Amino acid sequence: MTTPDKPTTLRAAAEAQLAATPQPTPARPVADLLYELQVHQIELEMQNEALRQTQLAFEQQRDRYLDLYEFAPVGYLTLSPEGIITEVNLTGVKLLGRERKALLQHRFAACVAPEDRDVWMRQFLSVKQHAAPLSVELALQRGDGSVFQAQLEYSPQKVMSGTIAAGGADQRAQRVALFDISERKANEMAYRTLFENSMDAVLLTSPDGGIHAANLAAQKMFDRSEAELCRMGRDGVVDPTDSRLEQALAVRETNGSFQGELTFIRKNGVKFRRGFVSGICRQRQAADDQHGGARYHRQTQGGECPGEERGTISTGL
Repeated sequence: MTTPDKPTTLRAAAEAQLAATPQPTPARPVADLLYELQVHQIELEMQNEALRQTQLAFEQQRDRYLDLYEFAPVGYLTLSPEGIITEVNLTGVKLLGRERKALLQHRFAACVAPEDRDVWMRQFLSVKQHAAPLSVELALQRGDGSVFQAQLEYSPQKVMSGTIAAGGADQRAQRVALFDISERKANEMAYRTLFENSMDAVLLTSPDGGIHAANLAAQKMFDRSEAELCRMGRDGVVDPTDSRLEQALAVRETNGSFQGELTFIRKNGVKFRRGFVSGICRQRQAADDQHGGARYHRQTQGGECPGEERGTISTGL
């Protein structure tokens, strides 16, 4: 019986154990490690440049927005649900005649003329309740005490819960566009004076023939009050058997105006002929939206149709 070579057996066992033991990864060359570090550094620099460009684009967009907001020809301000001014642009500051710091975090009610504050409070509560855009007119008071007529366009904006303005609940702030309409109101007043004192019969109507106002001369001509004329409309003052009415309306719609003669009816049923001038007059958009396209109608008091335009300004015939 032979005895195995002991050194040989031990070597074989040691090799088997070594083979079963995980071997450490050979160290990478220094050049490879340096290359990887350089690539990673370049990647970080590229990412940083992309972030810088994105931030620059955001800043440019923000600056454009601020320019548009600050220097817009319309006054803009934001009211909290409590009616406190939280934002106001430069035009708004100028319109209200106060320093910005005197407006921010102060109640807008202080900018409303005393005689209109109750009206403003009701309007503001209505806007908050219905959460819908609304256009209103108010008398506002500048810092020096002077008063001007303004139009306010409300646009609700949701305030996220948890903010100071929201008081921990979802509410709506109000974005407000502010316009000075003093000149327009003055023109309307001047027009109203001319309307009321005109020697000619004046009817303010809409294209569908509804009458919205009648001056004293028109009331006298038809022997009816303004309320009666408004209730009756065109069908109550123009003889329905007069075939010239349809032609007059068609010509006016095509040419923009018409001058001729029609038969009208007084309260007592007596029919009478009068010359008239009627034309389409496009007024401001607000009037178009309200009346479906503003028009004017001139009607003379003479028995014959004169050469010049006399009489009424209206929105129809």
